[in-house]
Amino acid sequence: MSDEARTPGTRLDAALLGLLALAAYWFASNGRFMHFNYHLHLSIAFLEGRLHVPKPPPWLTEFAYSEGKAYVYFDPFPAVLLLPFAWLWGERVDIALVSIGLGALNVAFMRIALGGLGVSRRTANLCALLFAFGTVHLFAAQYGNTWLLAHLCAVTGLTLAWIE
Repeated sequence: MSDEARTPGTRLDAALLGLLALAAYWFASNGRFMHFNYHLHLSIAFLEGRLHVPKPPPWLTEFAYSEGKAYVYFDPFPAVLLLPFAWLWGERVDIALVSIGLGALNVAFMRIALGGLGVSRRTANLCALLFAFGTVHLFAAQYGNTWLLAHLCAVTGLTLAWIE
């Protein structure tokens, strides 16, 4: 990571842009509980020591079945991310809210990554704003179903790798 990425200005800008994104994503969301939450059910299964979802809700239909057991065939990283939330709140976790928070964190991480490139502070801030509000990231963060949470997790991983 470059010296620019470690400066207090970069960290302050990242925090402020992340908070701005959090407020905007929260305001833009419809406030409805997200029922398309395959990863949450998988996370609960992990906590119970299983790889399959024993009794999937009827509105979740995208499972791979083997020997009568329902397996989530989506990537497991979002389920791993949800483990602490699932442990605390179980099926009451609204993954739309998790998506809003993770989306806002991604904006902060993107600003830190841009600072690491050594571009001017103004340009880094404008590019982070463009990322936050001028790309599909806005929709993914404020809508937050299981598929979009997976995309947000991919952005998180890639941006953190870029920072490293």
